[in-house]
Amino acid sequence: MNMTSLQRTAAGISSFLAVVAGSIYGRDGQAAPSALDSLPTSESLRGTAGLVLHRLEIVDPGSRAGSARLLVRFMDDDADARGGPGTIAVSIGKKVTLVPAVRRPGKAFTVPASNVDIQHWRLDDKDILVYVRPNDEITFLADACAIWTLSSARLNPNVGSPDVACQIAKAPCSSGWRGLTDRPAEGDDRCPSGESQEATKFCARTGTVSVKAYTDTQIDLGVVGADDKSVQKVGPRTAAEFGALFERCSIPTLTVAGHTTLLVIGFGERWSLLLGSGGRLSGSASLAAGARSKVD
Repeated sequence: MNMTSLQRTAAGISSFLAVVAGSIYGRDGQAAPSALDSLPTSESLRGTAGLVLHRLEIVDPGSRAGSARLLVRFMDDDADARGGPGTIAVSIGKKVTLVPAVRRPGKAFTVPASNVDIQHWRLDDKDILVYVRPNDEITFLADACAIWTLSSARLNPNVGSPDVACQIAKAPCSSGWRGLTDRPAEGDDRCPSGESQEATKFCARTGTVSVKAYTDTQIDLGVVGADDKSVQKVGPRTAAEFGALFERCSIPTLTVAGHTTLLVIGFGERWSLLLGSGGRLSGSASLAAGARSKVD
């Protein structure tokens, strides 16, 4: 290799390091204001092991009345092409942890939880509302439908929740329950004996959401990836009430003035949301009568 080639190689390495350093310290050499923002960007790490695939941040955990377990077990399907797995950046408070994107063993975190408060999380550029009760166990996974999913006893019909039933597909679900897009697995012992997978379906206890606002506001209700929207008006005396359930292939959304929030609402959960100034959503939650928080 001649000197010109060496110079070009050195210049390339310097440019790469400058991008990474710039993302960590900022152009003025000062520390970046957000721990998550200080991580090297996906672009600066492209083609290398350690690519930051997703950034999961617990923004507002509510009253911190208890704790729950968050397990990050996200599989990087493209790891071989980069010479190693990417990472998931998990931010809880001021601490950021980079978790290798491998299914096992994954990494467990203790996260705040409350019987009442709905939490505000952020995944990449998406705002998420989620109800985390004390002693809940939630897993962050890769998924073929939406790239990612959250799984728990109240979010995943395959976990065995008593708020999910398997029945003949042609029969309507019971009042207060709704059919799910996920099909039962072959041989699920909750399903009618002798019926094929195609002939059965899951029914789950419906979640419900009530939304009010300080001032009269228009909101759009929808599902990720679907064009159809339900436009409703809310205000101090006018509430929008609707049924909703988080599913891996059907994530409910609430949009205000062009800003969309994902609603990770589980089986039998009852949410009461308030739209504050600046479009910020906050609220409380509980379980419907008869709904169960965990699988026994």
